Amino acid sequence: MSSATIRTVRGSGGRFQSKKVNHRCKNVKNFLAQKRQKTTEESKSLVHDHSYQNCRGEFDINYVTNEEIVDGRTHTDDVDTGADDTEVRASSINQDYLEGRRIVELSVIMKGLEACSYCSLPLRLSSCIGETLHGLGGWLHVLCDNPACRRKNNVQTSKRHGPRGKIFDVNSKLATGMIHAGIGERQLNSLLSSLNIPPVTQPTLKHREREVGIVIEKIALQSTDMALEEENVATTTQSNIPHGVSASVDGAWQTRGSGRAYNSLSGHCTMVGSLTGKVISYDVRCKRCKQCEVGKKKQSIKQHDCRKNWSGSAKAMESDMVVAMVKNCAKKSVTVETIIGDEDASTISKLHHDVSFNIKKKSDSNHIKKIVTNDLYTVQKRHKQLSERVIRYLLKCFNYMCHQCRGDTNQIRNGLKALSRHPYGDHSFCNSKWCRYLKDPGSFRFKSLPYGRPLQDRQLQESLQNIFDRFIPQADKLANLESTQANESLNKSIASKAPKSHFYSGSESLNYRVSSAIAQKNIGHTYVAKYYILELLIKKSH
Repeated sequence: MSSATIRTVRGSGGRFQSKKVNHRCKNVKNFLAQKRQKTTEESKSLVHDHSYQNCRGEFDINYVTNEEIVDGRTHTDDVDTGADDTEVRASSINQDYLEGRRIVELSVIMKGLEACSYCSLPLRLSSCIGETLHGLGGWLHVLCDNPACRRKNNVQTSKRHGPRGKIFDVNSKLATGMIHAGIGERQLNSLLSSLNIPPVTQPTLKHREREVGIVIEKIALQSTDMALEEENVATTTQSNIPHGVSASVDGAWQTRGSGRAYNSLSGHCTMVGSLTGKVISYDVRCKRCKQCEVGKKKQSIKQHDCRKNWSGSAKAMESDMVVAMVKNCAKKSVTVETIIGDEDASTISKLHHDVSFNIKKKSDSNHIKKIVTNDLYTVQKRHKQLSERVIRYLLKCFNYMCHQCRGDTNQIRNGLKALSRHPYGDHSFCNSKWCRYLKDPGSFRFKSLPYGRPLQDRQLQESLQNIFDRFIPQADKLANLESTQANESLNKSIASKAPKSHFYSGSESLNYRVSSAIAQKNIGHTYVAKYYILELLIKKSH
């Protein structure tokens, strides 16, 4: 091919390119330019729908006021429906009220537009000249169309409650939803901003959180009292004689632990009835209070609801809370006879010292399994034949043995001896309840061991024998294993409402969120509606 058949030109970088390649590059550049222009036009069309879409900009909150106080006066003094329009501060009125979205109650607005406060003629929503926001609630400022009146009327967008009717219901419900969903101010305002709804100020959210949080705590305590009574009745019915209740206990911290550091600033503990599966008591420990810390620096501590109630180590929180919960049950004339927990000896020791020596302790099957698992993985470092597959098989045999021989201490002892011999083909200590070889020796095959054959490493057998023989003196404990799975599930629910990645124990917020999880466990999600039935709806709405 001659050089005349290929026409070349210099590209933008100075290199030679064929005319075909150069033409293709121009087409790509034109396409990208058109795409950018189209995106710009679309973003301009969104300005009216989402006026604060620019992440670099800040939402103007000059017209967003605290729903309780405006310039030292309640907002009802500031926006009284009988006041003249000159009495309303211009700085508190949003002139861009047509932008964005609002949450309103149609029945409330319709009632407010029925008649002018001065001439009694109907009002029109199209005559609105501005708004004043109080969280998600607020006031619409509507001019009367009567030429002889032309007075401004203030129409509320949501129902109100509380003293003098100064609290909007929608803000209280917003705080309830924030606690129930397990989010905070930042996440809540991010959601509202995405919906093009003006954000809610931090003081308003905190005031409403404290309002609903106290009621949620009352509901949680009422539910635990009812659950304790149910557990006591179920225990008496089962044994036909007055008998102490049995309950599982477990604690958790609000800081992720590594097993080596115990430095959490807060913790909680729950007590779940063995028969009803409901929470019969709970407690929270906090080591810090932000208002106290700020007050000490200013040398003036304001009166507040301080929740700081612990100054010791984080590891000692659980045993102290268990003692407090057992004493709390005793105050309500219910005796806790047996507790189910992990292998922490400090809890039962403190109970015997501070409450009664008659309290019994039962171990949790999951914690026992965890101890055996850790021992097997420690041995794995010295024996290559102890693979993951073999470890899973040994744990399965251990769980089967504990479950099938439940309540029989002698069978547990023989089963522990068999666990180091059964995988090697020695079935002299096996039990027909869990060993298939004793039922059908001819067709028996190790399905979970490599190649379906028994193990051969005798040194490994000695190590396994040392692990399982160590539990023989504790055969009575293994024969009466219980479970704290209900507590573990509840801890997960609490962590969803008070995430460990956020700090809530500096105020009352942690207690509210723990109480929310307790109420949800005992009552269900309907506890959210129960709050309004008990507190809001019985109050006079405005």
